[in-house]
Amino acid sequence: IGCERGTSAEEVRELINSTLAAHNLSWQAVSIYASIDLKEDEPALSSLFDVTYFSAEELKAQSGRIATPSDYVEETVGTPSVAEAAALAAAGEGAKLIVPKTKSKRATIAIAEAPEPILPPYAGKSRGKVSVVGIGPGTRRLRSPQVSFELAMATDWVGYDLYLDLAADIKTS
Repeated sequence: IGCERGTSAEEVRELINSTLAAHNLSWQAVSIYASIDLKEDEPALSSLFDVTYFSAEELKAQSGRIATPSDYVEETVGTPSVAEAAALAAAGEGAKLIVPKTKSKRATIAIAEAPEPILPPYAGKSRGKVSVVGIGPGTRRLRSPQVSFELAMATDWVGYDLYLDLAADIKTS
């Protein structure tokens, strides 16, 4: 998915719905949404679903596989395609473009078919998440399962040394 700055979430949602309907595809058939990393802070994308982001260089590497390159897009963001290249990059090696770039007034979408299921960890990077948790009285038995899950999924922890030490069993298990 690509879009101009300030595009509404409704416009992006409508483009996705109409494109899927026009090609007799279901929302359930979509494994992953992807875009360029310059759009990580774009509310139209982040408010609708989780998106995997690729750098301009990663998208440019898909140039030989895209159907509708754009000189304007390349001048603006450093890759000749966002929607098509992101779809292909997310779907992986051997993927084929089944819906070339489709446009609304301010957004674009393309769809690629992956040769096999797309499972985590995904290519690209996802937008970060901050979880603020409390570990309770300190013993493993009294820690909530949700806190243990959030800590286990986190890539980085920030906190008072004593509390980090009390939860250290999560990082080692």
